[in-house]
Amino acid sequence: MTKKNTDIRKKPNDLNDPAIGQRIREHRKRMDLTQDELSQHLLCTTNYLGQMERGRNISFSFAKRACEFFGVSFDYLLYGKEHDRQASILRESSVYQTTPDLIRLLETCTSNELDYCENLVRTALTHLRSFRDRPEET
Repeated sequence: MTKKNTDIRKKPNDLNDPAIGQRIREHRKRMDLTQDELSQHLLCTTNYLGQMERGRNISFSFAKRACEFFGVSFDYLLYGKEHDRQASILRESSVYQTTPDLIRLLETCTSNELDYCENLVRTALTHLRSFRDRPEET
C-alpha cells in the first residue's frame, strides 16, 4: 500500500495561496475599505473574506468577483504580475509615470466604472478646452 501525497491533493475549486490573499488585502486597503465593506461588495461574509485574505479556501467564483471589483486581471490576482502586454505598455508610458495616483485609482475601477470615468473625462476636457479656446473679452 502506497501513501498518498496530501500536499498535491487540493479541492479543484479552491486556490489556497497566501500571496493571493495578500493581494486581495492590499487592494482592499488601497481602496480604503474595511473587510465588512468589501465583503458586501463581493457578496460574502466578513469571516470568509478574512479567511481569503489569509489565503485559505479562495474559490474561483470569489476570485472572479474580486478581479472584476478591483479591475485587475486573473493573472495579476494569481501570480502578482500582468501577462497583458497592453498593461505593461501603459505602466511604462510617460503618462503613467507622471500621473501614478490617477492610474492607481483607475486600476481599482470595474469595467463599468472605467466607462463612466472615460465619458466624464471626455466631457470635462471638452468644456475645459472650449474655455481655453474662447477669445478673451476686452
